[in-house]
Amino acid sequence: MKITDLVNRTEPFTFDFDGEKVSGRYYKYRTTTPSYARNLLASVPDELEEGTDEEKAKAAEVRQKAMLDVGYKSIQDAIVEWDMTDGDGNPVMPSRELFDTLPNEFTSKFMDFLKELVEGNPTNGNGLPHGSPTQPIPTLESVPTGTSLSNDSELPQST
Repeated sequence: MKITDLVNRTEPFTFDFDGEKVSGRYYKYRTTTPSYARNLLASVPDELEEGTDEEKAKAAEVRQKAMLDVGYKSIQDAIVEWDMTDGDGNPVMPSRELFDTLPNEFTSKFMDFLKELVEGNPTNGNGLPHGSPTQPIPTLESVPTGTSLSNDSELPQST
């Protein structure tokens, strides 16, 4: 078995939202490796422990934005392809900019759906089983507030 074949294995998905379907393929394991999590979370600043309340609040705001970026990046990295298009029928890939143009309910449900796929509890967005078990990708909930990400032992562990 080639490691790259395992890490780059893809699986199909179909997501239902408000009577519409989004179909595509996602990387089953690529975004579940410790090195992926370490590299992705490296951009998230540690929580500021010293400083004024104003400095701590600003640092918390920066950290929250970085965590949102991590969530969007993990979606981008997990999706190989999907059938979403713009108004002219041109394919569009997942990005923060794209999700900023979609209804919050769609984005939230799609993020939950993708998380379920990679954690092995997949549904099609309406609670119906789909896909096969895999390991979790980093999500906003993976790193509790106040967690330092300065070494591997503090990274979220797969269950």
